[in-house]
Amino acid sequence: MKLFVFVIVFVAANAASAKGVSLYKTEDCGKYMAQMDLNTCAGNNYESADDALNAVYTQIMASKLDQAAKGRLRDSERVWIKARDTACNEAAAPDEGGSIYNMDLDNCLEDKTAARIRELKKMMPAP
Repeated sequence: MKLFVFVIVFVAANAASAKGVSLYKTEDCGKYMAQMDLNTCAGNNYESADDALNAVYTQIMASKLDQAAKGRLRDSERVWIKARDTACNEAAAPDEGGSIYNMDLDNCLEDKTAARIRELKKMMPAP
């Protein structure tokens, strides 16, 4: 079981780094062996991704002068959050009640949040 958990964490960490420049500060969770530490690390990485997402979103909202454009972005972000949460809850459901559940959920949330950051960065105004 420990090897399986390590492989999942290692693959997730490599997938995130393979996508290019780091979008936010992350910790290498592969160095941990205890499930509690893996869960904490995954949670911290997701929190870092969520903070980065909020910063990008806030910057884009501040750059929009048109209230209708702001409303569309706000609405699309709300829809995206619901879709992300639903997909990740479904993906982690097989492990619900187990010690790996929180790690699976946070890894999924982090991956989807990183993808959303990349999408939103494309909307940012040119410097």
